[in-house]
Amino acid sequence: CLVGSEMCIRDSPNPASDVVNIKFNDATNAAISVLNLAGKEVMTSTVNGTQTSFSTSSLTNGVYLIKVSNGTDVQITKVIVRK
Repeated sequence: CLVGSEMCIRDSPNPASDVVNIKFNDATNAAISVLNLAGKEVMTSTVNGTQTSFSTSSLTNGVYLIKVSNGTDVQITKVIVRK
């Protein structure tokens, strides 16, 4: 977690094979974007609560960035997809 940040996110498992779980310390209303390393958005989702998950079925093996934005704060974490 970043000091002074409103959000604290944790993703698991990492590496992921079929699903990525994202947990927040506090209830959050946020937009989630999954980006490949070229910066292209490959998936989007929203969260309203303390956790969410998404399937990796449409993603190929590789490294992805998970960008979470709640309107005032943005955090990015890395996840590896390995099927």
